[in-house]
Amino acid sequence: MAVVEDIPRLRELEMLFDNAMNEDMLVRELEVGQGLVYVEDGIIRGYALVRLDTGLLDLTRLGVEGRVQGKGIGGALLRRVYSDAGALGRNTMLTVMRSNHGALRLYLRHGFAPVGLVTGGAASESPSGAWLLVRAWEPAECPMPSEGS
Repeated sequence: MAVVEDIPRLRELEMLFDNAMNEDMLVRELEVGQGLVYVEDGIIRGYALVRLDTGLLDLTRLGVEGRVQGKGIGGALLRRVYSDAGALGRNTMLTVMRSNHGALRLYLRHGFAPVGLVTGGAASESPSGAWLLVRAWEPAECPMPSEGS
């Protein structure tokens, strides 16, 4: 789990994004939601920010350090996110800029499906808008309690 002390490193990783969040925004995200981190060799290499929003688990940000992209870190974080969503019986949603082809491929590989196009808010920064993607939870992904527990 991400904690406030992780903000400086999360801020460094935020620089991957054209619309990078400042420290105050990151603190707010951790206050209203939850942050997951992927740590390797004692260093945060990737992170996910999620919040329970309107009955869905909203993945508001997924970032992986540039030099370790393509090594499964984003996928590992995604599996954790939709596992948590499934444990809550919730679908997972996110938006991804239509121009971000690498991220879109990652999300589609992990079972997300486009359900619409967003053109307002942060999506307005991209002339082509953003896809709204949803991944339905599957009971098989949720660990069932054993008898007697």
